Amino acid sequence: MVTGKSVILALAVVIGATIVAFLYWPHDKRAIGKQLTLLEVKGSKEPTEQPVETLLKSKQIAGLFRDPCRFTVAASDFSGEYDRKQIMDRITMIRSSWSRMRVRFYDISIDFPEEKTAGLIMTVRLNGMNGNDALADTQEVSATLRKIEGDWLFTSVRIEEVLQR
Repeated sequence: MVTGKSVILALAVVIGATIVAFLYWPHDKRAIGKQLTLLEVKGSKEPTEQPVETLLKSKQIAGLFRDPCRFTVAASDFSGEYDRKQIMDRITMIRSSWSRMRVRFYDISIDFPEEKTAGLIMTVRLNGMNGNDALADTQEVSATLRKIEGDWLFTSVRIEEVLQR
């Protein structure tokens, strides 16, 4: 026999399961957003960071890129493909040259032109210090990501100065 309490309980279970599925089910935009958050956290640096921590963070960042990944810097007409080790070395070099650095992403736009491929356009803002020298830079980044073995990896990155847009 179906009672009012049974119907209400069943409805509550269905609503609860729907909310849990929505919040915790892996969505591609959410997964890419987590990658960007990891880039912000691991890309940022405090003055107290030890060299071993710099290497570890550089390795974690390099793990977000396909091996090899194409990089293009429009301002210098530079383009090339780098494997993860080369990416890690360059990240380590950049992070080591600054005593403090903050990485923040803004105006993030993600689209999916085809299955397992994502296009990403965003603005990156870098703030930091190297001794008495201050760093403040804003760049536009466009990237392509592919879902490879369940992970979204950067396959190409293009950096353009915001003023050149």
